[in-house]
Amino acid sequence: MQRRSFLVGGAIGAVHPLFAASELSYNGFPLGVQTFCFNDRPFDRMLEAVVATGARGIELFRGHAEPEALFRDRQRLRQWRLTVDLNHFHDLRNKIAAAGLTLLSYDISIRSDWTPEEIDRAFQMARALGSNLITSSSNVSVSPRLDDAATRHRIRVGMHNHAESKPDEMATAEDYAVALKGRSPWLGITFDTGHFAAAGFDCVPFVDRFGDRLFALHCKDRLKDFGPQVPLGAGDARLPRLLAHLRKGKLRLPICVEHTEKEGDRVVSILNDVNWLRGQLTKGT
Repeated sequence: MQRRSFLVGGAIGAVHPLFAASELSYNGFPLGVQTFCFNDRPFDRMLEAVVATGARGIELFRGHAEPEALFRDRQRLRQWRLTVDLNHFHDLRNKIAAAGLTLLSYDISIRSDWTPEEIDRAFQMARALGSNLITSSSNVSVSPRLDDAATRHRIRVGMHNHAESKPDEMATAEDYAVALKGRSPWLGITFDTGHFAAAGFDCVPFVDRFGDRLFALHCKDRLKDFGPQVPLGAGDARLPRLLAHLRKGKLRLPICVEHTEKEGDRVVSILNDVNWLRGQLTKGT
């Protein structure tokens, strides 16, 4: 049977129980969904969609926690962050728990133009959500301030990579070497396998080099030469090899599916990726 034929129809709730995952961890790996996968729907509908995929963990995309109307107004968004009642994040935390989901990380990109007050506020938001991990698409140059805040708040930060290499952005192994040099154990990596493969790099040597700083995995698959996203296991990230490598080691980090293609039913695509990952993570157990 083809992985993309697991569902009969695309409706939420049409999941065959034999194919739907329903636990948080498999072989010690917490398995979740990055909620950016469902950035086309509001918070409550996003939770419904995640539940329909069978995953029980989430990395909460900041677009589901902050007002969309302010995304293009930098100053107003900063003011909102500095003044919003933190009970807003407590309420989101309660809704996540009520849906039977576990928060694995809060995704908010702390950039070089952030003020010290705004950086501190991001950590306060994460704590109100109940998260001990922040994923951040940060600049290399902000790493000293990020490390200082992470140490003070005792919340880990995993810096996230993208495919295209640009000045002051996280893309290559050397970018991480610079950003993490001399930093505390509170600063590490949220590793995006698809972006790394699209840039033409091999994921396994990266994991071996930075294993002790690897906090989480964004599991996606892409074709090299900045090619498109494809179903897990069908691209150049060589995910079966990478996951086998992780299974053999002692590192048990959260793994979140991140499906960003807009065509087709995202629930169907992500459910199949969740089940594929479950099968890979439990091989040999």
